[in-house]
Amino acid sequence: MVHNRKTLGILTTLKGWCFFCRFNGGILTMTRMYGDFPAYGNITQGAAAEGYYATPNFTIMKALYYLSYLAAITNDTEEQPINGQPGRVHLPFASPDKADAAPRIQQPPVLAPRPDGQQFGGQPGQVGYAYTITGGYETADDFRQFHKDVDYGVLQFEPWAKENYLGPKNWIATVVSNGKKVVLKLWDAWKFDASARDQEVSIYLQLKPLWGKVVPSLYVSTPIHFFHALILQYVDVITSPYIR
Repeated sequence: MVHNRKTLGILTTLKGWCFFCRFNGGILTMTRMYGDFPAYGNITQGAAAEGYYATPNFTIMKALYYLSYLAAITNDTEEQPINGQPGRVHLPFASPDKADAAPRIQQPPVLAPRPDGQQFGGQPGQVGYAYTITGGYETADDFRQFHKDVDYGVLQFEPWAKENYLGPKNWIATVVSNGKKVVLKLWDAWKFDASARDQEVSIYLQLKPLWGKVVPSLYVSTPIHFFHALILQYVDVITSPYIR
């Protein structure tokens, strides 16, 4: 919800349902977990033992329809730095191995402004926010960097912005170390192995003499979180209204 700026959310075990609402500053509110059915005799003893609450004056279907309506009329909620200063917000992930409390938003040191006075992800005078893909993937076994002069360890990534969407697998991102745009190409590792990405790398290597001239340059091949990824040169194509 935080990474995608969504205000409302649902968690379900297919037997029980929790409904969520979040606010800026790492605040998440949630309902108790409601059962998807009334407790008839011995049929739902398991649900009762697991702590699901009955729905005395509504059904789960009604709740889903109502939350869908609320989601349609509710604006997205962006996380902003706690101290109100421009910069980037670090969004830590909850522990996957134990039931720790969800981490609250921490404010890291403020980034230096870009030469034009803008902050990453914002306009002059605004507080910028972008999902920060922080380094660590450089130590992965299949990390390969082909452009040695730039630190690609941290990317500013706003996949929800329409202007950053380039197709089913491609988005525009920003390299924090130099403020340059790149193309981030991602394959969902839950659905694909790394073969498609690696095949594309092999094609790019065959075309290496044409990098930056006829085809975009390949900067990095790496895993990022749950994705197989390529970081490619961003080419700003300007179309002319005149037909020659």
